[in-house]
Amino acid sequence: MSRPAHWPPPNTVNPENKGPMIVGVFIGFTIFAVMVVGLRFWTRLYIIRNIGMDDWFILAATINLLASTVTNCLVVKYYSFGMHVWDIVADYGTLATKMDFANQLVYHPILALTKISILVFYYRLSVSGTFRQVVMALIVTNVALTMSIFFADFFQCSPINYIWDKSIEGGKCINTEAFFISSAALNIVSDFAVLLLPIPMVWKLKINMKKKIVLILLFSLGGFVCAVSIVRLQSIINMFNPNVVDPTFEAGFFWSGIECSLAIVCASVPSLKPFFAVNFPKLLGSSLGSRYGANSQGKMYNGGQSSRSRGQAYALGSMQNDKNTAYHPGKDNVLQTTVVKGPKRDNESEESIIHGDGIMRTRDVRVEVESLNSNDGRAIP
Repeated sequence: MSRPAHWPPPNTVNPENKGPMIVGVFIGFTIFAVMVVGLRFWTRLYIIRNIGMDDWFILAATINLLASTVTNCLVVKYYSFGMHVWDIVADYGTLATKMDFANQLVYHPILALTKISILVFYYRLSVSGTFRQVVMALIVTNVALTMSIFFADFFQCSPINYIWDKSIEGGKCINTEAFFISSAALNIVSDFAVLLLPIPMVWKLKINMKKKIVLILLFSLGGFVCAVSIVRLQSIINMFNPNVVDPTFEAGFFWSGIECSLAIVCASVPSLKPFFAVNFPKLLGSSLGSRYGANSQGKMYNGGQSSRSRGQAYALGSMQNDKNTAYHPGKDNVLQTTVVKGPKRDNESEESIIHGDGIMRTRDVRVEVESLNSNDGRAIP
């Protein structure tokens, strides 16, 4: 390829290169997302003790994110992103285009799986038939949109290998500029639909304004993803702008990697509430900590747990008997209190994110109280 006359001579001694920084951003955001998802599953396994479908969808998105990070880093290397276009002397050609094509194919599934995870989470929280219908409609729309974009991307050229081998006679491609810009715009519309969906429901809850604002902010974390999506759209427009003279140095495509990692993080943060309630009870309030089984030092109450037929029994603890206790006049007696939970439904949310008259988890319970003689351990009738 001939060099344009207006390009300066290539700097082969110490060319400016942002490539390592871009790779570092990809890897850093990916590690952060993996850590958050790891905490999410730890919370589900050891605190909530229930894994839902939304967790599996976010896990699938994370696996795709790892693949995307690998291809992103290879694209940076083989396309020499981060360097001035006039300083690039190596030409990896076919290999660079193949890595870019692979990266395109894993990008949209990551966002789709993340949004489905969020929508399944919404579905479990609500008992409103209308709201659930809207959620299901968004899930179907999201799946249909993603499949359409995926297959359009996969078959963007005919034959497929014409994407990286333009020497094939009779090969042709769709208008990639229109495709990439329109798919990015549709993705932004989908993002905002998922972002705004729970806000009217939260606003109608009969709770104080402070809690409403906190909940709206919690559900609005996806706004950061929407902002990054808009920046990414602008970078795509710039990529096809003939007036942009140094596209490889700007490397606007790296916003895609940030968007995917940030989407997974924002989708997982609400699930970490029990984790912080148990390990940092003072941060969220002692009542939240005790609700999830933590004492004032943030330790779990695990003693006394046993299983009962179709439910589970949890020993809430014991308190020293006093002279007012009706069970026995002795001062060495204790009262043992046990809550027996009823059967858990498969679609039940294991965490109460909203309390009061709004969204909450319900469970049939019965409380068993017995007086134990501390001398011989027998119950006193």
